[in-house]
Formats: sequence, structure tokens, C-alpha cells
Amino acid sequence: MDFVRGYSLDVAFEKPEAAIESYSRGLEISDCVTGTEGNDLTTMVDGSFAKVDEYDRLMKGMRKGNSFCVKSDKPAIPFFVNAAMSERYLQSLDRADQSILPKPVNMGAARYFFMGGEEGVSVFTIGRCVSVLSPDLAMAVLDTTVGSQEEGAALDRLYSETPMCGVKSTPTKVPSAFQRATISTALYEWHRISNLPG
Repeated sequence: MDFVRGYSLDVAFEKPEAAIESYSRGLEISDCVTGTEGNDLTTMVDGSFAKVDEYDRLMKGMRKGNSFCVKSDKPAIPFFVNAAMSERYLQSLDRADQSILPKPVNMGAARYFFMGGEEGVSVFTIGRCVSVLSPDLAMAVLDTTVGSQEEGAALDRLYSETPMCGVKSTPTKVPSAFQRATISTALYEWHRISNLPG
């Protein structure tokens, strides 16, 4: 099964409208998958540290009875489908439960999560940092429509209120949908490791 159909992550990075379209397609695919009885998005999401050209769990899950959710005439980049599935899973959680997206207790462990073994700052490390230090504001980004003015305002607030992550306002050279995707997968991964037993 070919998700991409002529679109690559490079195209989405260079063209904001392509990123918005692909993220929106990812949400449609996620809704289709969750509408199929017995599907659990947590078995399909690869998390924040997946290599962008692999997504083994996602690809296996889509081939296993969900390929009909991908229409061949519409672009669907795995990076955005994975992020959209992360988003839909997070939106399904009980927001009243404060333990689902906890603020870090051990800042050393949190910093290791931010950097993920990387030496320098990137859109990915920034996405992980703001997601961990300001999880409620990060969720507020996911509560907006992809590509909307509300999304832009939510991103501005997230960055401005978490300046220790390296940016004070929304990076204009990075498509907002790309930023949203890094935040979504980071929030999902932080939720997952924060709720591991022991």
C-alpha cells in the first residue's frame, strides 16, 4: 500500500497548503480507522521518535484490514497520518484526569525526552519541549482546525508561554501543520511513557 502517491515530506515542508491537506487527510484516515470495530489507535501510532521513512506500526496496522481508509486519489503522508492518529487518541482521553498529560517531575529525564539523543535544537526537539512543559497549551493547539487562524493563535500562545524551549513565537518558516504534527506525536509519546507501569 502506498500512502504517498507522489507527495513527500519535503514537499509538505516547503508548501504549507500541502502540509495542511495531508494532515487533514490523516485526520480523515484516523476517523475511518477508529470507526472500524475493534481498532485501537495505540497499536498503530509510532510515537515521537519514529524515523520519518519507516512508521512500522502504522504501516502494519493500515495493511491489516484498514487499507480501505486510504483513497488513492488523495495524498496521505505517513508522518501526518501518524500525527493525526496521535491527535485523535489524545482527544479521546478524559481531560479531567490530570495524570494523562503530567508536567515533568524529573527535569533531567524531561530534558532527555526533549532532545531524544539529538545534539542541536530542531522543530522536533522544540515540539517535544513545549508539549512536556505546557501540555494543556499544546492540547489547545490540537483542539483547533488544521490551518486555521485559531491554530496560529494557539501556537503563538504555546511558544510565547514556553520560551525556555528556544522560540518565543511561531516559527514562520515551518508550516503550522508540520509544527502541529511534532506537537501531537510528542504529546502522545509523553502520555505513553508517563503512564507506563512502575
